[in-house]
Amino acid sequence: MLRGKVAHNFAWLTATVAAVFAVAAGTGMVLSGTDVGIVAALETGGHQGEIGIVFLFWCAASVVGGLVYGAMHRPVSPILLLLGMAALTIPMGFAQDTWTLAFVSILPGLLCAPSSRPPPNMWQTWWRRTAAARRWAGTALR
Repeated sequence: MLRGKVAHNFAWLTATVAAVFAVAAGTGMVLSGTDVGIVAALETGGHQGEIGIVFLFWCAASVVGGLVYGAMHRPVSPILLLLGMAALTIPMGFAQDTWTLAFVSILPGLLCAPSSRPPPNMWQTWWRRTAAARRWAGTALR
């Protein structure tokens, strides 16, 4: 009986939701690793004062990528976005100076914002499945 209640409480945890969680974790690892890698590469080369240049290019590309992705009518698989961002991040490890690192960060930067959000249909499914819980929580807060 308890097993059935527990299974019912996790009915929302489908393979799609688990995949989105895995992609979110992977995206977080790639982004945080890139962030730390940029800082480490520039500090090792004695160019700490130029960290902002690389982040400007990387973040501006992320904004552009987010706007383009948001304007698209058909979403791209989050797994493909993560794999693309991870693959495009590899050349950043071979950059020899600040400007090369800045320019090489543009391509993976274009995929930062799109890979950081779940597919829209996942939110719709989640919203429908958690409606009763939200109603109960709203009632409890009154």
